[in-house]
Amino acid sequence: METVTKSLSSFTLGDVVAFQGLAMVPLFGESADPDYLLLEEALRSGCAHVDEVSESGNVNQLLFVNHCERPVLLLDGEEIRGAKQNRVMNLTILVAAKSELRIPVSCVEAGRWRHDGMEFAPSKQMHYAQGRSARMSQVSDNIRISQSRQADQGEVWNNISQKMERMELHSPSAAMADAYDQSEDRLETYVQALRFVENQVGAIFGIHGQAMGLEYFDSTTTYSRMHEKIVRSFALDAMERKGQEEVFTGEQATAFLNRVIASSMESFDALGLGLDVRIMASSVRGGALVENGRVVHLCAFHVSEGAQTKNSSSRLARSSRRGQRY
Repeated sequence: METVTKSLSSFTLGDVVAFQGLAMVPLFGESADPDYLLLEEALRSGCAHVDEVSESGNVNQLLFVNHCERPVLLLDGEEIRGAKQNRVMNLTILVAAKSELRIPVSCVEAGRWRHDGMEFAPSKQMHYAQGRSARMSQVSDNIRISQSRQADQGEVWNNISQKMERMELHSPSAAMADAYDQSEDRLETYVQALRFVENQVGAIFGIHGQAMGLEYFDSTTTYSRMHEKIVRSFALDAMERKGQEEVFTGEQATAFLNRVIASSMESFDALGLGLDVRIMASSVRGGALVENGRVVHLCAFHVSEGAQTKNSSSRLARSSRRGQRY
């Protein structure tokens, strides 16, 4: 945990950049050349692939096969499309070179369970920030309770359904991807307004005056490649907010960073390489992958009191149902 707090405490914050309710505060810090491939790089090069675990498949597990000469970094919330249904990664995993690993995922396409091609393809989207935050809370709680890296699949689907209803969007297969595809033109305006800044290793994002999340990588090269996906994930949330825009300040960004630093943390053996550090405070949930004494990736999100209560009630209800006989 000291490695995480030390990294977070070393940041320099840039100037606030804002556009239509979404604000970004760039983070600057130490950067190294990445000794891993990103998922999209590995899939497009053909040295890695993602498959269903069997012909019948498993909604919440996939098989990642890495034939590459380097480890491959799979990022929390990163989407892959195809096979029997679209999925997102439940947490950040560094898969060793020349290895296979079953990876925990969540389905983000409730209405399809049939092959759309035999393999998965990379997506330019991530799980939108609010849904990602809720799923991260579920995964963190399950790690503590049972060492499971699973989310509440029903809640993931319900979250997507409610979001599409709020945004007045429609998808034949209830696919999160359709929310992005149908909002593409407007999302692109956010991407153009909130551009990557030279030497940036991360960012703190605010929506309508409220700090919402933080994303950080060990390399400016890595962050630059993920920047647009991350901006889109927060922009999709900013788009559904109505009313007057509220200013998000550098002081608010600093306050959120300090809340993350002060949060309680627990470490667990990672599924792949390194340590999985979970950030678990009353109003902040996050995760970090630490490997060889450095933070490879960290993400943290603001969690509202209402969301915490809802998650606790949902877990209590599921626990009660497990005790019933049918």
